[in-house]
Amino acid sequence: MSSKTYRARAAGWIAGKRVAAGEEIRMTAAQAKYEPVELAVAETTKPARKAKAAPAPEADPA
Repeated sequence: MSSKTYRARAAGWIAGKRVAAGEEIRMTAAQAKYEPVELAVAETTKPARKAKAAPAPEADPA
């Protein structure tokens, strides 16, 4: 199994280590299954694509 980065949801003991809330911990999915952690989102992911702007209205040639 490959290990992933998880974020502690609360301060306390996680996987035999004392951690603060919000601290990031590397562990496998099997280890994280019964711990109060959530999968940390990688910061290297691309940001969402911006929506294209609506075209400017054309002037009447009147």
